[in-house]
Amino acid sequence: MARRTWRLRLATGLLLALGLATPAAAQNGAPTVTNPATLAQTVSVGGPLQLAPAQPVETFQQMDLTADTGYETNVTGLSNSGGDWLETLAGNFAAGQNRGALHWALRYQPSYTVYRTFRGYDRFDQAGALDLSWQLSPHWYLRLSEHAAYGRYLATPQAAQVSGSVVALNNFVATPFSRQFSQQPTVELDYVANYRWALHLSAGYLESRYFGPASTTGPALSDLEGVTGSAGLSYRLSRRTTLGAELDYANMRLAGGISRAQVGSAFLQLTRVLGPTAQVTLFAGPQEAELRENLTSYLPATLLASNPGLARIHQNNLGWTAGGTLAVQSYHTAWNLTVARRATDSGGLFAGAVEADQATVGAMRQLGLEWTISGNAGFERITPLGLTLPGGNSALFSWIAGARMRRGFGRHWALTGEYNYVDETTQGAVPFAARVLGRQSVELGIGYRLGRGPGG
Repeated sequence: MARRTWRLRLATGLLLALGLATPAAAQNGAPTVTNPATLAQTVSVGGPLQLAPAQPVETFQQMDLTADTGYETNVTGLSNSGGDWLETLAGNFAAGQNRGALHWALRYQPSYTVYRTFRGYDRFDQAGALDLSWQLSPHWYLRLSEHAAYGRYLATPQAAQVSGSVVALNNFVATPFSRQFSQQPTVELDYVANYRWALHLSAGYLESRYFGPASTTGPALSDLEGVTGSAGLSYRLSRRTTLGAELDYANMRLAGGISRAQVGSAFLQLTRVLGPTAQVTLFAGPQEAELRENLTSYLPATLLASNPGLARIHQNNLGWTAGGTLAVQSYHTAWNLTVARRATDSGGLFAGAVEADQATVGAMRQLGLEWTISGNAGFERITPLGLTLPGGNSALFSWIAGARMRRGFGRHWALTGEYNYVDETTQGAVPFAARVLGRQSVELGIGYRLGRGPGG
């Protein structure tokens, strides 16, 4: 019974953070992919560790197709740039299998938006995810994942999720004038010594590339590629409390090598199960960022003439990282809140690292068998690391929000509705180009669903 209860708790963070939540998953409390290493530390302290028991093979396939029409303000992203009517065709294709100790899930989400007047801004966006977890032995667990996206204006309430203590791409910055490709493959290995001690290792690759300018008159956005790694040790203090220590490292190469940033952090993490449906995780610790930047091509010549030291920078910035996540899931409701302060990339705005204060909240509610409502909101404030300008640093503020609803009719058809809001403003002009971006959209449509999701 304890094992089943943990599956209900774990589903909140996985489904909302990965964007894999489905009505069937909310109703049945079954996550698409579980973390067996975490699962093992929640059951009774007594008894030996065992391989996952033999179970009937569960295979699922699900296809969602939607056709929407709606209105969008400020199509170009710039304030007062004019709105337009639009039509969107979107798909959501998912498949997976649970086979004893092996779980895998694959998802692909394309969408095509056509504007009636702003034809040059038609969009074809794509996103995909692959997750695989495998219990190799009674003590060893392996997880592989890949998340990739391509398109324009990828800053959406669903995509901009805070990763907590894990180094990840900055998904809060909107890029309406350029197309972006991003991916983040990771491999994780867990060793569970017993029901108290566990070791966690992970390695990953970061990539973000931009095709087009930051604005109609601005320079090209800054590409990024890098590697990440982490090692952590956790100890279960009691049935409901786990204490851990972790080391994280990221080495990022920006704008083709013009700048480099190495970020290392060491922190303690406390996880507390508050009840059968709630869990809270808190982390905090020191963080150091070593920056080597050549910003000659990003700063005005007049500013470089009076401040030549700004062109080439080599600094070590010692700060701190902290944050937490609160996740709650009942039979028909799931929601989570995550806040974090960490060093990350600038989202392409300039070839350097930034300090980010981030917060996101997401919720989903199943109302009977017909209605599903969900919403997301997020905030980010970023300031450049290692760059002190006359009059103070620049800052970028990003606000995003969205709400969605689905009303089913019969087994396959549904009425859908969606609202999205994106707003970005800058404080100071350097190194961020002056940005006042704002966009709202409302869409109504009809959807068709075939197949079933995990646990459905």
